[in-house]
Amino acid sequence: MVLQLTTMAACRVARLNRQRFNEYVAGGDYACAPKTIPGRSRLFGEADMIALCIFAQEIEDQMTKPFMAGLNAHAVLEALRQHPDADQLTFAHIWQEPMLRVLVDQPLRAGEKIAGKSVMRYSLYDIETVRAFVRKSVEEERSTIGQED
Repeated sequence: MVLQLTTMAACRVARLNRQRFNEYVAGGDYACAPKTIPGRSRLFGEADMIALCIFAQEIEDQMTKPFMAGLNAHAVLEALRQHPDADQLTFAHIWQEPMLRVLVDQPLRAGEKIAGKSVMRYSLYDIETVRAFVRKSVEEERSTIGQED
């Protein structure tokens, strides 16, 4: 499925306020937004939309600060670029390195380390479910796109 959504449409699909999105990007919280130049709209592909939906969900849950949600979304986006058909992604969060997310096949057993470092926790993302939501929402969005999109 080839999709390209503008910021306005992408924010509607992700259920994220567009102004807040712009603030997150400008503030450095969401550094993985598609690049653009002045006067042109950002265009979001499917992987971009999956990352944006995960970011929006984590912000909405209020369990994650925007900057950390942005790091999670960036890790998901990078992993999807390497594994575009992934149905699930699992990341290890390394003890005392809060900025680092390491893609793993599955959680390690207690006591095992990654590059000599302890894992603090894991994040598992059900990409299959998010992708299905994005595809359904994009189809709905395409049927209602107006001039300002």
